[in-house]
Amino acid sequence: MVVRLKVSIAEFDNAKKITFRQSIADAIAVAVGKVRIANIEAQTLIKRHLVADSIKIDVEVVAKDTHAAASVNTLTVDNVNLQLSKASLPVVIPVSSNCHSVCCPLSSGRA
Repeated sequence: MVVRLKVSIAEFDNAKKITFRQSIADAIAVAVGKVRIANIEAQTLIKRHLVADSIKIDVEVVAKDTHAAASVNTLTVDNVNLQLSKASLPVVIPVSSNCHSVCCPLSSGRA
C-alpha cells in the first residue's frame, strides 16, 4: 500500500514511525514486527498558492507463507485511518491500494 500522509519528513520521527506501523498492524491484526516502511519520500503539494508538506509512504507486510499474505487483503484505507485516528495521527490519502506482502520462508527467521 502506498499512502500520502500530511506531515513533513522532519515531523515523521521515530516515535511517529512506530505509531504508524502499529496502526497498520492493528488494522489487519498482525504483529507490528510484520509491518515495514519500505520507503518514505518527501513531497510538497502546491494547491491554490498554498504549500503543504507531506510524505509518501510505501508499506510492506511480511508474511511467513501465502496463506498469511492473504490477510493483507483486509488492509483498507478506512481500516488504517480508523487506527491512525485512535493514535492521533493524520489520516492517509491512498496513492496505491495494492499492499505489498513479502513472503518469507520459515527458515529465514523473519517470519
